[in-house]
Amino acid sequence: MMSDEESDIAEVQKTLVLTDEVAVDTPLKYSDSTPLPTTHDPSAHCTPSGQSSETPPSPLSCKGAILEFSEAQDSSTPMRFTTRVALETGVSRPIKSLLQEELNDSIKVSDDWAHSLYATVANSEEIEEYLQKSGKYNNSRWMLPCTPAKEEELYVPYCEIFNSILQRFGMGGRRRAIDTHTTQLNHRTDPISMKPTTHHSSPDISVQAYGPSFTAPSSGAQVGFPNMATHFDGKLDGQAKNNHLIQMGTYARQTFAHQPNRFFVRSLIITEHRAQLFHFDRSGAQYTELFDIHEHPHTFVRLVLGLCAVDEQLLGLDDSLHWTTGRGGKRTSGTLKTVDGDNQATEHDLILSEPPLHRSSIQGRGTVCWPVMERVSGRRLLVKDYWMSEGRIPEFELLKEVKCLKGVSQMVAYEEGRGQTKFFRGDIGSINSKKFHNRKAIRIILEVYGKSIDKFSSAEEFLGAFRDAIAAHGRLLSKKILHRDICNTNILCRKTPTARWRSLPPAATHAGPVCIATKGKTVAPAVASPLDSRWHSVAINRSQPSQTGRPRNHHWTGRSDFSDIIGPSPKKVGYRGILIDLDMAIKAGRLISEICKDFRTGNPIFYSTAILEGLSMDVKDRPAHDYLDDLEMFFWIFDYLMFTRKTNGEKAEIKEMQNTIISWCRVEEPAEAHSAKWTFITKTVRAEMVKKSLDESWHSISVDLFLKFKDYMRKLCIEKEKLTGSKMEPYLDGIVPNRFSPILKNVDKHYTYILGLFDEALEKAVEVARAPRITAGPVLEKPQTLSFPPVPPLFMLQSQVARGSKRRTDDAESDLDESPTKPGKRLKFPAGQINGQVPSSQSQSAPNSLNQDRML
Repeated sequence: MMSDEESDIAEVQKTLVLTDEVAVDTPLKYSDSTPLPTTHDPSAHCTPSGQSSETPPSPLSCKGAILEFSEAQDSSTPMRFTTRVALETGVSRPIKSLLQEELNDSIKVSDDWAHSLYATVANSEEIEEYLQKSGKYNNSRWMLPCTPAKEEELYVPYCEIFNSILQRFGMGGRRRAIDTHTTQLNHRTDPISMKPTTHHSSPDISVQAYGPSFTAPSSGAQVGFPNMATHFDGKLDGQAKNNHLIQMGTYARQTFAHQPNRFFVRSLIITEHRAQLFHFDRSGAQYTELFDIHEHPHTFVRLVLGLCAVDEQLLGLDDSLHWTTGRGGKRTSGTLKTVDGDNQATEHDLILSEPPLHRSSIQGRGTVCWPVMERVSGRRLLVKDYWMSEGRIPEFELLKEVKCLKGVSQMVAYEEGRGQTKFFRGDIGSINSKKFHNRKAIRIILEVYGKSIDKFSSAEEFLGAFRDAIAAHGRLLSKKILHRDICNTNILCRKTPTARWRSLPPAATHAGPVCIATKGKTVAPAVASPLDSRWHSVAINRSQPSQTGRPRNHHWTGRSDFSDIIGPSPKKVGYRGILIDLDMAIKAGRLISEICKDFRTGNPIFYSTAILEGLSMDVKDRPAHDYLDDLEMFFWIFDYLMFTRKTNGEKAEIKEMQNTIISWCRVEEPAEAHSAKWTFITKTVRAEMVKKSLDESWHSISVDLFLKFKDYMRKLCIEKEKLTGSKMEPYLDGIVPNRFSPILKNVDKHYTYILGLFDEALEKAVEVARAPRITAGPVLEKPQTLSFPPVPPLFMLQSQVARGSKRRTDDAESDLDESPTKPGKRLKFPAGQINGQVPSSQSQSAPNSLNQDRML
C-alpha cells in the first residue's frame, strides 16, 4: 500500500502526463514528426482572469512564424564591436583602438550649447559679485599663467580657482578639486568581480565628491573614480586643437564603470585661455568648440558649478538609487525606488553583498542589473536598467507576450519614461544629425532564477539547462519572437533547493494564499512566499484550509533556500534552464524601413559563421539574423563549455582542440574568427579525436551528442553559405524575401532533432550519476600531485601581449589581466600506480574508479 506521499506523487505524475504530456523528471523523446514542446503548463498560475488556459501550439506554429520572418526581412541591424568586447572575450586589441571605434559617431557642436547649460545654478548678480570680490578674476582675466611653458603650470592655479568657486557657492564641504596628474586612479575592468586591476589613468584634476552615490576608493586614496564628480584635463592652448576625445572618453568610461547609476558624464579640457566641454552618454559623445574663458567668465563659473553639482540628478546620476555610507566612506545600505506590478510606487533594498552587473562600454545599452529584495515579503528580484535605442520594441512589451512561457524569464513590473539621451544634448542641431541615435531609459523588474550556465556543477545540470534553453528559444519563435543575443550569461541553470520539493495537481495549484510561520512570526498571506531565502525552516500544513477555504497547494519540509527559485520545480523538464534578456529580440514582420539604424552588439565569441561573414560585407548586403544563427550560437557555447570544463564544472586540462576553440576569441578581424570557426565546423572529426581533447568525465555522456550536433550544424552552415550571395529580388510592395527561406522552413525538424540529441545525452548522464562508486583500493601514503594550466574564463580569454609601461592613461589599457593560476588538485592513486600510470594488472579497474570520482 502506497504512503500518502507516494500517492500524491503518483497523482501529480498522472495529472501532468495526461494534461501536459510531460512527466516530472521524465525526459522527453522526439521523432521527426513530433512538434515542438508545448508551452502549456498546467502547474503555472499565469492564466489571465477571464481567459482560458494557454492552448498548445500546433506543429506548424513555428513554421508560420518563420514564414513571416522570411517574407519580411533580409537585412539586419548593423553590428559593432565595443570596449565591452575586450573584457568579455580577452581580445588583445588595445582598448584605445576599440574606444575610437565605439565613439566614431561623436558629434561636434558650437560653443552655444556650453553657454546655455546650467542657467539656474547661480544668477548673474551672484556670479558678478564673485568675480569682483574673489581675487581670482582681475582685469577681465582669470588668474592663470599667460604663457606657461608646460601644462603642469596650470594645475595648481586651476585647482585654486575651482575650489574658490565651490566655496563661494556653498559646495566646498562636499566637493573639492584635487591635483591628480601624478596619482594613479585604478580602473575597474572586471565586470564580474568588480575588483580594481593594475590598469590606471590620471586625470589632471579630479573633483572629490561626498554624497549618496559616492563611495571611497578601495585603494584608500582620497579620490578615485568611485567618488569623482567630474574631471578636468589641462593642455597648452597650442595643443588644444588636437582631438582629445579618446583621452576624455577613457576617464568617462571608468566613471560609468565605477558609478553604474550614471546617466551621463561631463568634463572639460582647459588651457590658459580656453575650455572645451565634453559630454558622454549611452548614445555616444558630444563636444563643443573651444571657447574663451576670459571673455565668458559667467559661462565658466556655471560650468564648474554644474559639473560639480551637489544635486545628483543635475550631475547626471540616477537618484532613484540611494546609499547610506558609514565610517571610511563605505556603503552600509542602499535602496532603489521603482514601481510594482500595479504601477504603484515602491522601494526595494539593494543587496550590497552582490555587486550590480553592468556593461563596461560607453555607447550602447549600458545594461545594469541590481539585485534587490522586497521589503515586506523578502522576495529577491532583479532590477534591470538599460538604454533602448529609439525605434526598437521595448523588452517589457515582449515580456508581456511571453508571460508564463516555459523556460523564459518572467517580468514582475516595468518602468518607462525615465529619461532620453536627446534631452541631455541640448543642441537641437545635434539631435537631427544622422550620427545621433536617441536612447530611452527602461527599467524592468524580473524574477530571480539561478546561476549562468558556465557555472554548472554536473553534466545533468549542464545538459538539462542547455536543452531547456533551446526548447525555450523554439517557444519564443512560435510566438514570432527571435532572441538574437544567445550567450553564456543569457542561459541560466535553475537552482535546486536543498529542501524537498513537490508540485501538486493543477486543480490545487495556487488555490489560495499561504501563511508561513518563521522564527515564531506569521507572515501575512498576501505577501507570503515560500521562495525566500529568509525562511530557514518552513513547514506548510496542507490539511489546514487557506483563507479561501481550499486546501493548501504546496508542501515544503526541511531546511530551504529558495532565494533563486521561481515557479515549478527546477527538476521539471522545461524549467531546468531559463533563457533571459530579450532587449535585442525582434518580432516577425518587421520591414526594412523599420530596422533600427543604430548598431547592436553581442558576444563575438559565439557569433555564427554567417554573422561573422556578414561583418565583412557591405551593410546593405548583410543577411538578416535568423533562428539558425541562434541555434549555431547555442552550438558554440556548448562546445566551449564542454571542452574547457569537466562534468563537475571545474576547469579541464588544455589540449589541442581547446586551443582551437580559444582561437575563436581573436575578434579583431571578423574574417579571422569566421575562418577559424568555419574550419572547425566543416572539418571531419572522429570520436577518438574528440575523446583525446575532451575530459574523460564526458566520454560516456556527450561524445555522440557533440559529433551529431556538429554534423547537423555543419550541414546547415554549408547550405547557408551556398545561399549567402543569392539575394532575392523584392516583391512589388518592396519587401525583400529572406535568401535563406528554403532551409528556414524546416524549423520544427531542426529543433526536434537537436532536442532529441540532448535527451539521449541526458539519459546517459543520469545513468552515470546513479552508477555506484567503485572503491579504488588502498592509496599511497604520499599521493602524487598533478597541476594543469588554468582555462581562462569567458571574459578573460586573451592572446599573450607584452606589457609595457603606461603614461597616465596613455591613456587606455593595452591588454587585460590574466586569470590567477590555481594550485593543482591532489589526487590519490591506487597502490602500484606511479605518476598517474597504472600497471597493466590494474588498467581495467583503477582508471574507471578515478573516472567515477571525477564524474560524481
